Amino acid sequence: MVKDYKYASSLAMRAQIEVARRHIDQGEFDDAIQILAFIVDNAKASKYHEVAFRLRGGAYLDSRRWRQAIEDHTKVIELNPRNSISFNERALAYRALNEDEKSYEDFARAIELHPRSTTYLTNRAVNLITQGQYDKALNDIYAALALDQDDVNALHLLSKIDYELGDYEQALKTLNRLIDIHKDRRSLFMDRALTKVELCNWEGAKDDFLEARKLAATVPPIQQRAAYHKTSEIIEGCCLLFVDDVPSAALEFFLRAFGNPTEKVKLHYLIGHAYARQGRADCATEQFRQALASRPQMAPCQRALDALNGVYNDEDCPIDPNLSH
Repeated sequence: MVKDYKYASSLAMRAQIEVARRHIDQGEFDDAIQILAFIVDNAKASKYHEVAFRLRGGAYLDSRRWRQAIEDHTKVIELNPRNSISFNERALAYRALNEDEKSYEDFARAIELHPRSTTYLTNRAVNLITQGQYDKALNDIYAALALDQDDVNALHLLSKIDYELGDYEQALKTLNRLIDIHKDRRSLFMDRALTKVELCNWEGAKDDFLEARKLAATVPPIQQRAAYHKTSEIIEGCCLLFVDDVPSAALEFFLRAFGNPTEKVKLHYLIGHAYARQGRADCATEQFRQALASRPQMAPCQRALDALNGVYNDEDCPIDPNLSH
């Protein structure tokens, strides 16, 4: 429930902005939006409009209100065409709406304005991976690593490409390195677990899924409510599928996680796994085909589809119509 903001109206504009920032940091997006609305609607506060629109655009982004986020960041860019933050965040909103061309253009502009930002480079790389343009994505990833050889997002994306292209050992090596340093990142444990699934290291995968579940339960409010990720739902679905062996419940979590285009292919793959565990080979096949329609080079999906269709007998393939572990 939005609080009474009469107290805020009496504060100096700068102080109100700081109050709004604190609400955003706590994931209290509606509270921040109401304070910032007072500033952007106040003509006398014109010198604060750029920061207020930018912060409100970020709050809209983090609360999944994509069009409002785009509108506010567009206003920022009109006020200051060199605001790279708003180009980056508007690109994220466009990506969430599957407006890939606009998203790419905004990331490109953000990088042009701030070429040493590893965040902007890796954000654009995510778009390129989603479109299956691995070579172009690698260019951005290597550019980010040239700026910071230990950049966690760049290395994580590198492991994702290795995984998707079927180099599971290299993906595992990179993820092991990252987890040695970043033991509090649920997404790293989840992706390492999925890599271990492909290697049929079931005990190791279960341990990592459980660690990811534990970390997902302790993330701060802003991450729990963050816009573009439904990582916790995917982790819980994986735990229900691979640890608890309850594929029907896992399906519910995977279906709930749809909406983020960057996770669409992963979700089709996981849903295919769940159907395979239920012995529903036709449904599993359809999910793998949908994944491959988006990313034809997705090695885990092709491997699973071939196994289900009897193209070859891969004894190490973790998919079988009657899979049981």
